[in-house]
Amino acid sequence: MGNLPLFIPKDINKYFYNRNKDINKINFYLSGLHEDISQQLLITWYRGVGKTFLLHKIIKDINPNFLITYIDISSIYSENDGTLNSTILLTEILSKINQTLEEKDNGKFSKINSSIRSLITQTLN
Repeated sequence: MGNLPLFIPKDINKYFYNRNKDINKINFYLSGLHEDISQQLLITWYRGVGKTFLLHKIIKDINPNFLITYIDISSIYSENDGTLNSTILLTEILSKINQTLEEKDNGKFSKINSSIRSLITQTLN
């Protein structure tokens, strides 16, 4: 399999192997959202088996009607010197969602974007 990078490369397909069944299963769960069927999905396994690559692959190939935000809680934890409370976590999650909205915004997310900005302000005050 060769050496894997220590970051998520732009050409993720070059490093992605044998996960079609997993991708199809996750896409099946996501497609249920079109039918108003809410799904819960938890991806767990040992460290280093490719969970992050799998998620980034799905995010890269996902239908543009889905708005997906990737949030790395471990980086939030380390950026805050190993302390984490609900205010820090909520503020960071809302900020990441807002960042995704700004990146993907084509006018249809502006109301959500302003609501999230308001929630961030309320959380910090």
